[in-house]
Amino acid sequence: MHTPRPAPRPALRPDTGPAPGAIQVSAPGPAECLARVLLRQADGVAAMEALAAMLINAGEAGRLPLSEAEGAAGLEGDPRLAAARRIARRALAGQIADPTGGAVRFHRVDAAPAWSQDQAPTFMVGRLLFYR
Repeated sequence: MHTPRPAPRPALRPDTGPAPGAIQVSAPGPAECLARVLLRQADGVAAMEALAAMLINAGEAGRLPLSEAEGAAGLEGDPRLAAARRIARRALAGQIADPTGGAVRFHRVDAAPAWSQDQAPTFMVGRLLFYR
């Protein structure tokens, strides 16, 4: 019985960049990821600043997973996005005062995670509660 041979693969060539006219999509950087998280989680500038400070305290602001920044559809038209981006850049540059008292965790008031049951919040702004 004759077994057909697979078709030869094309030779690999060095990457010469995108094709002319191609749209380039790149992953958002830390400031953009942080801005999108702030926009989704916090209502208003004071809450965004507090959340940014808490993420800095927890060491998470520069390491947010890309999944936190995905689903950006609809955010570009949000008028609060510019404020969230400014706050994110300032937070990553160390230019945001920490109103949370050193908090490293948070949740929205409409949630009650198990870890928060025996703790008192250190700060509240908008619909966010912060904990050390």
